[in-house]
Amino acid sequence: MQDVFYRIDAQDRLVVVSRSALKVLGYRREEEMLGRPASMFWAYPDRRAAFLAALEKHGELNDWEMDLVRQDRTLVHVATTVRIIRDDRGASIGYQGIWRDITERKRAEAALRLQERRLLQALEGAELGTWDWVVPTNQLVVNDRWAEMIGFRREEVTHDSFWQDRVHPEDMPHVDARQKAHLVGHASSYEVEYRLRHRDGRWVWVLSKGRVLERDTQGRPYRMCGTHLDISERKQLEADRASMETQLRQAQKLEAVGQIAGGVAHDFNNLLTVQISNLHLLAGVPGLPADAREMLSDIEHAAQAAAALTGQLLAFGRRQVLQPVRVDLNEVVAGFLRMLRRVVRENVRVTFEVGDQPLLVDADVGMLQQIVMNLAVNAQDAMPAGGLLSIKLDAVELAAQLQPNHADARPGRFVRLLVSDTGYGMDDVTQRRAFDPFFTTKPAGLGTGLGLATVYGIVKQHGGFIELETAPGKGAEFRIHWPRAADGHVPTDSHEAPSPMARGAGETVLLVEDEPTVRRTLRATLLQLGYQVVEAADAEKALAVSRDAATRVDVLLSDVVMPGLSGVELARCLRLDRPRVPVVLMSGYSADLAAVGLPDGIGFLKKPIEPANLASMMKSAVAQAR
Repeated sequence: MQDVFYRIDAQDRLVVVSRSALKVLGYRREEEMLGRPASMFWAYPDRRAAFLAALEKHGELNDWEMDLVRQDRTLVHVATTVRIIRDDRGASIGYQGIWRDITERKRAEAALRLQERRLLQALEGAELGTWDWVVPTNQLVVNDRWAEMIGFRREEVTHDSFWQDRVHPEDMPHVDARQKAHLVGHASSYEVEYRLRHRDGRWVWVLSKGRVLERDTQGRPYRMCGTHLDISERKQLEADRASMETQLRQAQKLEAVGQIAGGVAHDFNNLLTVQISNLHLLAGVPGLPADAREMLSDIEHAAQAAAALTGQLLAFGRRQVLQPVRVDLNEVVAGFLRMLRRVVRENVRVTFEVGDQPLLVDADVGMLQQIVMNLAVNAQDAMPAGGLLSIKLDAVELAAQLQPNHADARPGRFVRLLVSDTGYGMDDVTQRRAFDPFFTTKPAGLGTGLGLATVYGIVKQHGGFIELETAPGKGAEFRIHWPRAADGHVPTDSHEAPSPMARGAGETVLLVEDEPTVRRTLRATLLQLGYQVVEAADAEKALAVSRDAATRVDVLLSDVVMPGLSGVELARCLRLDRPRVPVVLMSGYSADLAAVGLPDGIGFLKKPIEPANLASMMKSAVAQAR
């Protein structure tokens, strides 16, 4: 026998022991153990007292575990099956039984418990939820973390369909397909991402991994175990990154289209300058028949419409030359509101909430008004049955540590213009294309699709950014952020503009324009306005003319973008020799001038140039030199 047979007499002496005790207890001969008190072999006296009490009570014990002391004073763990020995009268005269050495088994159990404890600690550290699924009965057992992920206690995960009931309906077919592929052996493991409904109603993304651990004799899956990891934060970051990448691609696309639009508008404005100026010259011809004048008027209206369309292209492409001034946005919008209310329909109620402090920005006032008008018209079209158009101004500061939700957003101090409506709203597809040029949801002939594209371009050119929040049936809100100017004095312009068609008094204008047709047209207009004209096709020729002492130059009128030196560079060179000569620059498109801004003391004419604006600017320039 490998088990040890033993007998203890009434005096608690070990009187019989089998030879296997030598190996278990470490003695060389049985005589070394026999006759000794049984208590000397017990490791813990209090446990022995409990053992004797239980034996006395029940008469026998099965598999009672105890620790015995070996001869070398080490411990051996045994399980004993024992019964009391009684005499003919039923009195106890001792007890006998067997000791079975279970030391290795206990060590293995202790190692397993340690491993399980460490595994649980690792799962807790990794914030992993565990699940154990009995496939035939659909019984599910989970740990605390699994339940906590979706707002429950483990004890509340009671019914077997608890998990299935909380899977997002859109994800269930995908989850079911992955699960079945593993159960039937087509996939070596089970791994899938899906959403579970939290107790509070929100959706929690989880990464579920698992494997079939037991199968029945027919190879059918019996038990499957796995883990859940909450990946909601990762999913949100992925969504934010995808949104940012989409916005970046959109911005790059708009930038490319804007460059093309700006280039087209530049050439188109030169053509329109020739058309509009020559129309005015023709209209001044004496004896022109009435029907001819009517045709000229129609042509002029068409040219003005084309000029407005070109202006929108330039604004979208951010190729307009800014003429910024420091203004209080409160005053600009408030002053424009009266005209705005006359433009929108009566069934659209307009509200305006002014900022509680001066909101100073450096901006082109005309472009500011164009933004408000375009957004208002867009909102009105989205509310055919009427509604509310709300305009609000406030000051905001975006902190550096906050993660922006827009590709162009950045930390700093901004003035925010919010324009919202209660109209149709936009779906995701429309929202993604809202700022695309020539994209419109209106029927053919009712819109060019440049309204929001123009707003986008103006805001970007002023160094700001724009956000759109909308949903079908919930209206739309545009949030425009303008860089806020440092507090300071807002200048007031008390200068009265000269008469629109004020004439010259024989002053000499040095006209510099590389386009021959534009140069001829402007020459004719200036001559009609009473000026003398000296022409040059580029800056180098203009400088050569100006350095001739016999040539008089009272005003320099130059295009900005020319081969060789630009109009700005020409003005600087000319003023080295003639420091008091007034300068007027003209352009419909100038990336250089838009970047550096208009130099101080220099007038600017935006193409296409109308004779009235030319007359007014030239008269102001001549007056400046006096």
